[in-house]
Amino acid sequence: MQLEGVTRVLERLKRKARYSLFRQKWNVGAVRAPVAVVAGLEGAAAQAEAHGRIAWMAEDRAEFRADPFVVPLGTGRYRIFYESLLWAEDRGTIACVDWSEAGFGSPVPVLREGHHLSYPFVFEDGGEVLVLPEEGEARQLRAFPLSGEGEWGEPRVLFQGKPLIDSTLVRHGGKLWLFATHLDGSENEALHLYHADTLAGPWTAHPGNPVKRERANARPAGQLFEHKGALFRPAQNCASFYGESIVINEVTRLDQDGFEESAAAEVRMPEGGAYDYGCHTLSHAGEVCVLDAARLESTLSPALDGLGRLTR
Repeated sequence: MQLEGVTRVLERLKRKARYSLFRQKWNVGAVRAPVAVVAGLEGAAAQAEAHGRIAWMAEDRAEFRADPFVVPLGTGRYRIFYESLLWAEDRGTIACVDWSEAGFGSPVPVLREGHHLSYPFVFEDGGEVLVLPEEGEARQLRAFPLSGEGEWGEPRVLFQGKPLIDSTLVRHGGKLWLFATHLDGSENEALHLYHADTLAGPWTAHPGNPVKRERANARPAGQLFEHKGALFRPAQNCASFYGESIVINEVTRLDQDGFEESAAAEVRMPEGGAYDYGCHTLSHAGEVCVLDAARLESTLSPALDGLGRLTR
């Protein structure tokens, strides 16, 4: 019992040090590989090979970059939209960067508001490509149309009155489905569903809301996708800490009366790698995947970054 007590005290001290002296430093990466491979649905060896080829953006100590979504620009070029958060401001904005297999371009600011922005979800509707950034603090969801060169147009409001977090859309069974959590203290564990016939709505809440309550496997973590005739949904695993990994769920029921899914694979950055303390968004366009991952960064000095591993 004494040994167990000492162990508990040490764990509390490590946790206190981890969250007072260090922070999750998120960054954005890209790789040319099918989403099913990166997600782990084609086996561990294929997933590890793809993860080993991920190219990461050059870091800026002043900010973190997370929640990437990607659109093709043609001739092997892609534009990645992501959340940019300056530590000094502690409020997310939306930025973008162009990527090809030759490397990353220079980051460009896209959208700044008086409230937090993140998770710039990309969705195609009737040939129009839209970006739907998270605006839970403003209790609204807007869609910004994209031009062929990835420029943003004037937005239209899709949803008001709910503090939606990480809104993720998919067409299924003749309807549009919106997956989200709510900014109400349950954002990492309670999944809500809404459906409509068109983006213009009206949106109807699923009668089972929240359709799932699980810290390890609820909050959206990127686009749903199909593989071998099945529908898969990435979800955040926040069981031990925020954004620990991504669970890939196979959706086996999605209709107006029910929702069922089960874990099929996981995306977790390899221990000892450059980014091995979190991974919480995976998206794709064709054969290119983008994702984010985190490491522990000292809040005091870059020279102390390596000590973060001792607090885990």
